[in-house]
Amino acid sequence: MGAGLNLSPNALMALRVLGVEDAVIARGSESDFLIIRSWKSGRIISRMRRGAFRQQFGAPNLTVHRADLLDVLRGALKTVVRRGELINIVAHFDSDSWTEESWTRECDVSELTTTYAGWHPDLLRLYSYSARWYKWALYDRDPVERWSKGRVTLLGDSAHAMLPYLGQGAAMAIEDACVLSAAIAHHANDLDKALLAYERVRVPRARAAVLGSRERARENHLASPWARLKRDVKFALRERFGRDKTVFQTAWLYGYDVGRELR
Repeated sequence: MGAGLNLSPNALMALRVLGVEDAVIARGSESDFLIIRSWKSGRIISRMRRGAFRQQFGAPNLTVHRADLLDVLRGALKTVVRRGELINIVAHFDSDSWTEESWTRECDVSELTTTYAGWHPDLLRLYSYSARWYKWALYDRDPVERWSKGRVTLLGDSAHAMLPYLGQGAAMAIEDACVLSAAIAHHANDLDKALLAYERVRVPRARAAVLGSRERARENHLASPWARLKRDVKFALRERFGRDKTVFQTAWLYGYDVGRELR
C-alpha cells in the first residue's frame, strides 16, 4: 500500500510554508539514528544521529504514514475567496492507485527466503512474523524538460518519477505544490507565464533528484566485494571528515528551503 513515507528536512520546510509542519511532526516518528548496515554481516556502515538534521538544516527527518500525512493536508483545505468568487476546494485521494501492472504483487514466503538466502539472520527472522508477503517493483523515468502543455501541468511523480534511494518522492511533490501555487498567485492573470515560472524553478532540481536517486541505486547494489569495501570506506571518511556529513552527500537536498525560493 506504500504507506511509509520519508520526510527529509526540505519536505518539512515546505510543509512549514503550508502551515502544517507542526501537525505532521505530531503524527510522524523520529528515530534517534539513521543507520546503514551490511546486508550480510549486519555491521554498521554509517550511523548518523537524527537530531543533527534539526541543528544543521533547521527541520527534522521524519517517517510518517501516508494516510496520516493526507489527513493533515485534507484538514488544512479551506474554502477560499478569489476575485470575489467563492471557490470550493475538493481533493480526491485514490487508494487504489498503482495496484496493477506489477507495481506490487503478493508472493509466497519461500520466494523471499530464496532471494535473500545468505543475508543476515536478524533480517531473515522478520519474515516469520508476517502472515502475507509482497514483492514491489521500483520504477523511474528519464527526466523531461517540459511539464506543461496549454493550461495543464504535471506535479510530483507524474513529472519526475524517481527511485526511493534518496527518499525524495514525497518531498519533491510537496515542494512542487508550494512553487506552483506561488507562481499562480504571482501571475494570477497569465496562467501560461505562471506555468513557465513553475517549470523554470522546479525542473533542474527535480532532474538532479531523479538522477541522484538512480546513482544511489547503483551504488547501493554493487556486486563486487572490493567495490563495496571502497564505497563503505568512502562513506566512513565522509561522515568523519566531510563538510557534508550526510552519508550520500545530500545536504544540497536537505538544506533547500522552498520558502526562501518563494520570497
